[in-house]
Amino acid sequence: MVLSNPEIATFFDALADLLEIQGENPFKIRAYRNATRTIENLGTDIIKMAKEAGIKFALNTDAHNSASLHYMPYAVFQARRGWLGKEDVINTLSLTALQKVLCRS
Repeated sequence: MVLSNPEIATFFDALADLLEIQGENPFKIRAYRNATRTIENLGTDIIKMAKEAGIKFALNTDAHNSASLHYMPYAVFQARRGWLGKEDVINTLSLTALQKVLCRS
């Protein structure tokens, strides 16, 4: 599933609604509402912006069992849409390189 910025914004807005229903902290709810507005108004793709800021990504299927592993192409589609290269995706690194990245965090 390839998500556009407006679709991502809708997700954040829905999270804010759920938090509000659960009686969560109003500041947390406002943060999600602000994220919604910010993402909706972005002129560029959020993945591309994150890449340009030097953020590294991990691609996954969010699979809870091996039957869902066939969703991996959707993660790859998202990465391609944001112009990510293998240097931007930490699960393409060797174990040694991954440990270096994780130790910097």
